[in-house]
This record gives sequence, structure tokens and C-alpha cells, in this order.
Amino acid sequence: MPVGKLWASSLGDRREGLLSQAVLQSATSTYLIWLGLLNGLFY
Repeated sequence: MPVGKLWASSLGDRREGLLSQAVLQSATSTYLIWLGLLNGLFY
């Protein structure tokens, strides 16, 4: 049982890590897009 619980918790951690990585990636790309738009508007 402890092995299964350990595996499940590690799986959950991995899923959370992937989710946070995706959120970070989309936030970064959104920031870069806005930076490009503002750059195009003001310069």
C-alpha cells in the first residue's frame, strides 16, 4: 500500500509541475506578445 500511495503522490506532483510549467509558459508568451505589440505601437 505505501508503494501505491507513494506512486500516486509522485504522479500528482508531476501533474502539478506540468500544469505550473504550462501556466508559466503561456504567461511568458503572453508577456512577450504584449511587449511586441507595445513596441510596435510606440516605436
